[in-house]
Amino acid sequence: MNLLIIFIYFILGIILYVLNKTLIKKYNITKFKSIIISLLYIFILSGIFNYYVSFTENIFIVLVFYLVVDIINTTYFMNDDFFSNDKIKYYILLILLGFILNIYFINKVDNVFLDPEQLKLVIWVLIIIYLYKVIKNSKIYTLEFKDNQIDKESIGLSYVKYKNKYKLKYEDKDLELIIYGLMIFNNRNRNSLQRKIDKLLFNLGNNKKISIMQLDSKKIISDEESISIVYEKLSDIKKKNKKIESIIKKYDPDNYEEIISIVNMIKDYFN
Repeated sequence: MNLLIIFIYFILGIILYVLNKTLIKKYNITKFKSIIISLLYIFILSGIFNYYVSFTENIFIVLVFYLVVDIINTTYFMNDDFFSNDKIKYYILLILLGFILNIYFINKVDNVFLDPEQLKLVIWVLIIIYLYKVIKNSKIYTLEFKDNQIDKESIGLSYVKYKNKYKLKYEDKDLELIIYGLMIFNNRNRNSLQRKIDKLLFNLGNNKKISIMQLDSKKIISDEESISIVYEKLSDIKKKNKKIESIIKKYDPDNYEEIISIVNMIKDYFN
């Protein structure tokens, strides 16, 4: 296997990740349906590249790169712990089924696409039926994806990361807490990779909200500058609204309920 094939596997893994994320977000598909879609994906790829045996003989590696892309995005861009939930079980099952499909079917036939003169249709149907019966009896059949799930543990971990990174030392601890809550909320809606793209587009003349605090600005500002700006705004709001809930509602009336929930989770996590 040469580097070009590995690189193509990686690109195809990214495409599969984007495809599944889109379907999960738009149609709320279950893990069972995602597994079927992923296996059909490598099945179709095997048919398209049927004459390149060196490419199709290890096509299941696309599923491995699908896992790698999810780990990288979840850990480094979403600031979540990938291994804190049961997604790893989903990937182990998916890669195992992909390996079996690759070794015992794709590599054993001349063409994976259905041919009326052969028994491929029968084999293909039997594989689908077998997978359906095996997975239907497991929890994964009805288990939905919970990517970037808002829970007390993930919020607490995100808070610690930002606290160590920015080391805010404001006198008003209530406002400091709100700022950390806003950081976590903003990152869940616009992760660090997306913000870097926004910054690039901003330099090209495309106006975007920028920085960790997601501010409208006429110039590029750093995360630290945006934090200072938000702190001043919150300080002005607090002159008339003393309660944390009221301050957040005044600052962001559209998302205040979710931000308040995050702030309360931070408090509960460290009590």
